[in-house]
Amino acid sequence: MKYKYLILTLTLLFIPALCFARKGNDEKQLMEYKLKFLAQEMDLKADQQQRFVDLYTRMTAEKRAIYEDAIEMERRVKNNAKATAEDYNRATEAMSAAKIKEGQIDQKYEKEFLKFLTPKQLYKMKQAEEEFRKHLRDARKNRRR
Repeated sequence: MKYKYLILTLTLLFIPALCFARKGNDEKQLMEYKLKFLAQEMDLKADQQQRFVDLYTRMTAEKRAIYEDAIEMERRVKNNAKATAEDYNRATEAMSAAKIKEGQIDQKYEKEFLKFLTPKQLYKMKQAEEEFRKHLRDARKNRRR
């Protein structure tokens, strides 16, 4: 009987860890796929690819960091039936500020990308990013059906 409880307890402890590990792995695979997609769409040369991957990964990490707090604030307001007008204002302001910061990050990294990419490749990167987002939206929409 004790073994049943021990197994049940261990199972309940490890299921969330396994789900988290899978989520992290899925995000890593998605990022790898995105980087390959972008590199292909941009017609990157072999000598450009590693520099692109390193710089794009850093840029993405910076963007993710600015959105984490804003998204958490947005979730708290969304899940709080007693949220005040001030709570909604703070969440809205946080999302707006995050978008502004994202634009600033884009501008900063565009200068860095132009050190080894052509303006045409940079333009293609922007187009490919939008195309990738569109593919993700479509895939999510189809998965929900």
